[in-house]
Amino acid sequence: MAKLPMLKSAALRRQALTHRSLPNHNERLEFIGDGILQGVVTSLLSQRYPTYSEGRLTKERAKFVSNKALAKVAKRFHIEQQLHLSPVAEKQGCRTNYRILSGAVEALIGAYFIDSGHNYTAAEKVVRKLLNL
Repeated sequence: MAKLPMLKSAALRRQALTHRSLPNHNERLEFIGDGILQGVVTSLLSQRYPTYSEGRLTKERAKFVSNKALAKVAKRFHIEQQLHLSPVAEKQGCRTNYRILSGAVEALIGAYFIDSGHNYTAAEKVVRKLLNL
């Protein structure tokens, strides 16, 4: 089983893995993480492929940041088993929903960013590890 990088704050980790059906959920962390993820992947791809057009770079980025791609990351780290869901969300199948899993990965990235004192370089290292970049 692949292990997630450690967070200093257990509270941030719990929040990142908490579905919106419960209090103190991960949506704000997901918003932050999405921005970090987009920036890191955009930067890496533009460096790696300096001759690619904007359109081609956009397609390449989608391979890493789509809900389906991030759900695969979540499954590799068994995030579905770590999610905190309300009983209703559990019954609705949220534990295996690609969008929910993708959001949890983004929320974890946001949590790492905050946990590191808003250090973009530290968050970039986590994104690289999660996405195998």
